Amino acid sequence: MRDFLFLSRSASIYLNRACPRKCPACDVVKGGFSTMCASRWMEAFDILRDRGVSFFLILGAEPLVYPRRDLLDLVSYWSREDFEYGFYTAAPLSKFEELKRPLIESGLLNWSSGCDFVPVVYDELKSEGKLSDLCIDLVENSEGGAELRKKAEDVLYAMGEMLSLGISEAQLTITVYRSNIEFVPEMVQWMLDQFPSPLCVSLNYVNRGDIGLDFASSGPSSDRFFLREEDATVFDEFVSKMDGLGEEYWDRIQVPRSYLFDRGLPLTLDRRGSPHYCPVSVECDGSMRLCGYRRGDGLDEWSVFDLADDDKFLSFLQSWEFQATHCFGCGWNCCSIINEPLYLAVNQNPTERQWLTNYRSEGWRSRMGILGDV
Repeated sequence: MRDFLFLSRSASIYLNRACPRKCPACDVVKGGFSTMCASRWMEAFDILRDRGVSFFLILGAEPLVYPRRDLLDLVSYWSREDFEYGFYTAAPLSKFEELKRPLIESGLLNWSSGCDFVPVVYDELKSEGKLSDLCIDLVENSEGGAELRKKAEDVLYAMGEMLSLGISEAQLTITVYRSNIEFVPEMVQWMLDQFPSPLCVSLNYVNRGDIGLDFASSGPSSDRFFLREEDATVFDEFVSKMDGLGEEYWDRIQVPRSYLFDRGLPLTLDRRGSPHYCPVSVECDGSMRLCGYRRGDGLDEWSVFDLADDDKFLSFLQSWEFQATHCFGCGWNCCSIINEPLYLAVNQNPTERQWLTNYRSEGWRSRMGILGDV
């Protein structure tokens, strides 16, 4: 293999394309895909590991609605093989109650959920007149607004339950949209006050960009949720409030400040990525994707099983690397703001490496392989 072609160290995994939620701006549920069984997924994980992937982000659409026996077999397999992963769920309540103890008994290591809304925080700030009309309109009058509240209630309940059951890693991810940017800092503080360690909070954003987001609904209704240049003032206010949080909070926030607070990244869409950190993705039928958010152009011509063949792997890698480098990015692809010379400098200079240390917990940073011995 040529040295300058390489696969990401992380992979996003779509176990299925089913989800009972109807969240605003989300179009992750899709027909036309078959779903691989657990034994076939185990083959896929082995191939990816052999190609250098060391961390797996287990997505659904919703993993809790993947067939129960297959899901528990996969959790046992990850534990047995000592895989490093994030288990990302929207915690639909009926499935959660059914599966929470069997998942722990099967060896589940990580519990992660997206939570872009905290009802008690929003309600309090609204009653005090501290939210704009746009914010209120996006929350209350958009299609799926009721689901936003219901999902948040379920996710927060499930997080408390999993922490009480002794889950060893826990994360809540807030994706910063126009609908919540005015109260994200208050949500962060509430979450970290409400839940003990090992819970950490991660801040994310997604650029729509010119490479299609196939997880997001299309059209002007969905587009209203995404940050844009005209939001610069509210973004600066968000930064000011976040920067005012004490170190006891920042110690549990998994994102570097210099990355989050450069408004050019989430607002102007003027960045390019590095394939070191764009997480390659596998669809539920085994076909390849650019990442968890974007299908990519023509990448579904390959399957994960093609990657076991050196020639097919190289062919896929050439196409994937180019698209990863030109993706507008998201918060999951945090370190893609580092170009190659800077990447080398950061990894050779322990002082420079320190700015990355809030991206993930120590365990997650180690699994991503981005910080050496820091």
